[in-house]
Amino acid sequence: MIIIGHKSIPLVKEIINAPCPNCGTSYNTEITVFQKYVHVFWIPYLPAGKTGVSECHHCHQMLKHREMTSSLLLAYKDLKAKAKIPLWMFSGLVLMLLLIVYGVNENKKKKAINAQLISSPKGGDLLEVKTDSSQYTLYKVYQVHGDSVLLRANNYQSDTESGIRELRDSAYSEEIRFLSKTDLKKLFEKGTVIGVERE
Repeated sequence: MIIIGHKSIPLVKEIINAPCPNCGTSYNTEITVFQKYVHVFWIPYLPAGKTGVSECHHCHQMLKHREMTSSLLLAYKDLKAKAKIPLWMFSGLVLMLLLIVYGVNENKKKKAINAQLISSPKGGDLLEVKTDSSQYTLYKVYQVHGDSVLLRANNYQSDTESGIRELRDSAYSEEIRFLSKTDLKKLFEKGTVIGVERE
């Protein structure tokens, strides 16, 4: 479950000299500008606009910016233009970008390791394979003789890539399949072999 919500915090406050539209007193009306922001799991994600209110300290009348008189609205807009968005309101976005960069780097590292393992297969290696019917299974390297790689296919398949791990201890076919190291490398480059596990 993802918890998404929004909050507002006061950015700036200022007493202005415009008269209160309710009681007419001057220098008693305070304008507050609020910054709204979206949060995900209570982590600020992105700013979502500014809003504001005016409050007369004499009669306590409070007006939203849509209800303000022209003089109050002018003062509100001026104050709003001066109010800066706090940088911490972008923390969720920065965190997400860092996670994406980390994920991309980890994926590159994993691909480089897999490319190295596929170029020098060893007996006992488990090849994670995506079939033509978009199923996932495992092939176990039975033996390697020169340029020939002898493989045994797992008897089971999974609908999802994450389900491959559950096939590890399943039975493998007794039928031996032969592939050259070059063909194996081509299957990896094509995306048919998506990973290699070596104990």
